[in-house]
Amino acid sequence: MEENKTNKTVEIILSAVAVLLGAAIVFFIVKGNIAAAGAAAGLVIIDSCALLVKTRGGSDMVTLFKKRDREEWEQIRKALQEADIKGVRSGHYLQETVMGGGCGAKLDPRDFGPQGRIDREIYWVEVPGRIEAEAREALRRSGLVPEVEENVLLDAALRKKQTDTTQF
Repeated sequence: MEENKTNKTVEIILSAVAVLLGAAIVFFIVKGNIAAAGAAAGLVIIDSCALLVKTRGGSDMVTLFKKRDREEWEQIRKALQEADIKGVRSGHYLQETVMGGGCGAKLDPRDFGPQGRIDREIYWVEVPGRIEAEAREALRRSGLVPEVEENVLLDAALRKKQTDTTQF
């Protein structure tokens, strides 16, 4: 409750500053001081951006899931959508470089094995920090436990070597 009161106070202050800067722009234009009017206009833009960031929650996104697991990624996205969690961002990307084939076609030879193409995409889901607990609770009710793998870019052999402490 106290946080909402503080946020409202900040919104009021930022709005008042924008109004005062707007009046300053008009004053400087009337007086013929275009440079000062431009400076005041710049401050209005900065103040407006600060107000937008404050009222929209800013960019305080928290990563709930980051892993090479498309099925779990889809389940997490569906569970968050069904729970009506707003502000969710998700996606996938390929962080690896493609080894050059002999013909220069940039084809990855690992994609032509007996099982076909291997999915090497890294899947991620982010939610705004202010609703992280709500999102985690929705996933828990759905029976999902999201993971963030920090070493997701390491290949399996290197991960095994790092976790195997019996080798000296």
